[in-house]
Amino acid sequence: MLVDRSTGTLPVVVAYLSLLGLIATVDAGDEFPDQTTVTVTRTGNVFQIEARSRIVAGRETAWAVLTDYEGYAQFVPGMISSQRLNGYVLRIEQHGEFGILFLSKHIYSTLDVQENPPSRIRFQSVGGNLSRLETDVNIVREGEMNVLIYRSTIEPDFWVPPFIGTSILRAAIRRKLISVSDEIERRATQGGASVKNIQVVTYNMHKGFSQFQRELSVHDLRERLRSLSADVVFLQEVVGSHSRHARRYGNWPVTPQYEFLADQLWSAYAYGKNSVYDAGHHGNAILSKYPIVKWDNVDISMSRLERRGLLHCEIQIPGWSRPLHCINVHLGLFGHWRRRQLELLRHRIERLVPRYDPVIIGGDFNDWRLRASRHLAQILGLTEVFENVHGRPARTFPAMMPFLHLDRIYTRGFRVRLARAHGDRPWSRISDHLALSAQLERLER
Repeated sequence: MLVDRSTGTLPVVVAYLSLLGLIATVDAGDEFPDQTTVTVTRTGNVFQIEARSRIVAGRETAWAVLTDYEGYAQFVPGMISSQRLNGYVLRIEQHGEFGILFLSKHIYSTLDVQENPPSRIRFQSVGGNLSRLETDVNIVREGEMNVLIYRSTIEPDFWVPPFIGTSILRAAIRRKLISVSDEIERRATQGGASVKNIQVVTYNMHKGFSQFQRELSVHDLRERLRSLSADVVFLQEVVGSHSRHARRYGNWPVTPQYEFLADQLWSAYAYGKNSVYDAGHHGNAILSKYPIVKWDNVDISMSRLERRGLLHCEIQIPGWSRPLHCINVHLGLFGHWRRRQLELLRHRIERLVPRYDPVIIGGDFNDWRLRASRHLAQILGLTEVFENVHGRPARTFPAMMPFLHLDRIYTRGFRVRLARAHGDRPWSRISDHLALSAQLERLER
């Protein structure tokens, strides 16, 4: 399926409900006593399906289930696989089987979906064995309950037998609806309250050495990071491997620095290797207490002499209907390089991050002339946390006596509750930059 990243799986529900409905040959409209209503009409080989299912759970939970592409095959009867593919738009490829009496048909589909979070999904087939599939799905509030409303027009490109009973069709659609509704209610009750506030930190850790590389500081850094109780940590200049340091320093970690720092506290991490040399390599890393469901490291180097990267992770926060996009950057030393790198960052967000998804960008921007906000704040609607709280970005370099505003945290979809630059000892001795932290409150959409 081909889907715009702002997509949903609910259309997939409708698709498969509809696929099962293809075998109806008469008009049918009934109401089930368990709060599900299904109507199917047929004109020639074109089928119109309308379905309603009431749920007690909140809209965000319903949305999270309906957009759970990878997990869909686990709870929808007849679904064999559902896979998100990479690309400029979200691509979903799905395969399923349905059988009625002695008939069995393999269904496959490529879907193009546009999503208006958190309540509407418009869905269209652009490949597979359906000549036409158009669906509009809404989550609406009616009294004390939410209602899933499916409207779909389907035309298969294979022969549909005439004379199959309406009751079989309605039962098949009902099973699909009930399975989705049950999964929504299950998720609403299994995890308790959703996460509302998160704490984030960004830090250029200077490859685990103090300023001027006087001493190895990665052990002190681990203790200090743990003291901040951060949910997500953005790290720059993280060493993945260094054979000479391992031989020289008796207490050099035996695992990569990002694994050493994450140990027993941040269960998920991603590392983007940017700079490779004879002795090893270093780059950016993101540590998270929550699952990282997808990540990508993008080379944004402007010169072979200065390797830079952009590490983009999607993190699943409990109770959130959409993934949290975390982007870790370390920009170049020269202004014209930074301008091009910011353009690459902006284009990536515009292409791959839906407008209503929460976003956090942290890192070392090397932006001592304070130009980054023109690209990120004015164009993309991002907020720099220190500008929001204190009126201007924090001074973070050099750590012993900071006067340059190099490090930033930009957000979208959050209220900034607290922003702090950690300039006290031992923070000022651990690296040549200061660490920044922010407490963020998720805004409801």
